[in-house]
Order: sequence, then C-alpha cells, then structure tokens
Amino acid sequence: MSEFFANKEKSLIIVLGGGIQQTRCIKRCKKLGFLVCCFDINENCEGKKAADWFFKLSIKNYNDIMLKVSEFENVVAILAPATEIGNLTACLIANKLGLPYNCEEVVKTTSNKLLMREKLDSLNLDNPEYFSIKLQNKSKLPFYIKENALSFPCIVKPADSSAGRGITICKKTYDINGAVSYALEESQEGLVIVESVIEGKQYSLETLSFNGDHKLIAIAAQTMDSKEKHVEVGHILPAPISKKEFSVFERYALDLLDGFGIQFGACHIEVRVVDNKIYALDFASRMGGWRDLMIESIYGEGYIDDYIKSHLLEKENNVRPEGSLDCLSDSKFCVARMAFNIDDLNLLNDLESEGKCEFDWVDRELLGIKNDDLKGSLSNSAGHFLYKSNLMKENSIVAKYGCVDLTKEFY
Repeated sequence: MSEFFANKEKSLIIVLGGGIQQTRCIKRCKKLGFLVCCFDINENCEGKKAADWFFKLSIKNYNDIMLKVSEFENVVAILAPATEIGNLTACLIANKLGLPYNCEEVVKTTSNKLLMREKLDSLNLDNPEYFSIKLQNKSKLPFYIKENALSFPCIVKPADSSAGRGITICKKTYDINGAVSYALEESQEGLVIVESVIEGKQYSLETLSFNGDHKLIAIAAQTMDSKEKHVEVGHILPAPISKKEFSVFERYALDLLDGFGIQFGACHIEVRVVDNKIYALDFASRMGGWRDLMIESIYGEGYIDDYIKSHLLEKENNVRPEGSLDCLSDSKFCVARMAFNIDDLNLLNDLESEGKCEFDWVDRELLGIKNDDLKGSLSNSAGHFLYKSNLMKENSIVAKYGCVDLTKEFY
C-alpha cells in the first residue's frame, strides 16, 4: 500500500463493479479529484483500466472486500452504481465505516419484491393482489391458489431477482406450476411471489437523495413487448407527459422514498398507472441501467456527479434545470431500444438509413444477434441502441421507434 500512502492527501472512493456503467462512474470520480479502488470478479473488466487500484473479488464477497478496504486510509465513499448484487455489500461496508449509505433494512427491502410489497401495504399504498411461495412449500401451490382466489392473468417471479429473470405471465392455472419452478431457479432465497397483473402505461422514476432530502431527476416512459408484457423493449426520456402529471409522479416518488426510509444515493422506481392510481412494480435503491447516459444526454453532465456527491453529503443541483419539464415542447428526447432478434436489428438499420429526422447516437452495443428470438428477460438482450432526437409528433421517428403513446394523459 506504499503507493497509496504517498498520495494519502487525496480521498479514496470504493466502487463495486467494473462494468461499463460503473466505469463511467469511476472516470467521473477521478475527474472530481478522487482516487478510486475498484472490485470485480472479472479481471478484464473496463473498471480495472480506469481505477487506481483493482482487486479481483466478487462484489457479493463482503468479508474479503472489507478486509481489503480496511487497508486503505481516507476512504470517503462506497459506491455500487447500477448493480443490484453489489448494493448490499456496499451498504454493509459503508455502515461499518460510518459512511453515507442507506441502512441494511432499507437495502434488503428494496431488493426483495415480497418485502417491498409488504412495505407498500404498511404505507397504505396501492398494491396488486399477491402471495408468496417458498421452495419447501411448493407442493402446497394448489392450496395457495385457491386460498388467495388468484385471478388471471397473473405474474410469477423470484422475490430476489432483477432484470426480468425468472418471470412468467400465466393465463391459466395449468401454467403456474412450471412458472414457479422457473422462478425458483432464479431465486437465491428459494422464494417466489405471485401477483395479479397490473395493466397500464409503465414509467420509471429516477431519483437522488441527499441525507433524506429527495429529488425526482427524470421520468422515462417504458415500452413493453406486446406478447411478453413483463419484458422491457424500449424507453424514452423524458416521458412525454404534462407538468401536471410530472407533479403527480413527483409527489408519489417523494412519499415513497420517505416511507421506505431512503437517505442516500440513486433510486430506480418502476410504476404502472391504472385508473388514476399508481402501482409500484419494482423499487431499487440503486441507479437504473443506462439512466446516467439517457439523463446526461438530455440535461448535460451532472447526474453522475450528483450521485457521487449524494454519498458525500454534498448536495448539488446540476441536473434537470428549471423549465426543462415542459416535455411536450421542442426539447430533446433520448430513446433506448433493446435488441433481441433480427427484427430489432432491422429496426436499427432502418433508423440509420431513414434520413428523415436528425438524431445523434448516444450509445450502441450489439453482441451478435441470430435468428433466435431472445426475449424472456431483459438480461437476455443481445445489445441495445440509444439515440436522441428532437420532438416528435405521433408519426415522428421517436414515436415510431420508441413505440410510445403520446396522446393520452393518465390523470
């Protein structure tokens, strides 16, 4: 550690995860003048190249990471940007060192769908009908279905998974047994939750919290696959909603953050709106995937800086300048589309050759798409492309490729 002690006048930030999104955060930490130590199980990850120190350790491995972190001085923040599996480890390390982070109970509640549902009930917020099944009680499934008067369609998912893994929509009783088995395969805790399906427009709410002071940064409208309605295929940010609608979402988000006890950092909340009611589908006390790129492509740099500073007890207001909420004006929009199959690749080719509307690439990554349809979960995506364009009428390029209904207010 002699090299570090030679630079001990500089403060150090620990980043868990060395993927592309974590690397963007590492680079911004360094731009702000911090030293960075990165942990990831992949020794060829991008974060290794960007960080000052790198250790090949699983970000689930609290004990070994804690031992390494304890060898450093001047550690001022622990970050786990956009990684579900690193969030709890970061929480435990930060709590141990007395650094700003949400408490263990909060992180566990926001990473377990059953605990989230129970918390929503305790806050008297709208919830779908639901019940849970443990691995050892799987044989009692018919009893649970009857006892809970389960209606169809319903959705079966692991209580402790993310990115759409292990999720099935069931249309009849016959489908449920296989769906539960599939969900259990993706659950580390052997716990499955069964919920009634909430139909309606879906949005994600992106927030930052500074020692309990919350800010709704942006809202994205989400497009779901027409057949597998739990699979996200696209996003558009900012969502094409009115200021009145933004205010409704803002009040909901701030109440939710307070109710769950969020204190620090980014949160990613997915909701659906039905009959003027907002239902939380998922609530993660971490940054959402690509949201840093989408937000900063529209509002300029600031979101990642504010995220870092939210773990340093420094409140900034770099993101979403005043007056930027008029989403139906000629402002910029960023569109993200996931690529699952050849049709999606053709969509990209059409976009590049269309030439009818100016747009700027934000990011694109295609990992080799074959004829197979890879839908089933977001984690099966073979790539993505993000671009920004000017708004946008119903027949515009954003409506065409973002697949978003721009015509109806929900409230």
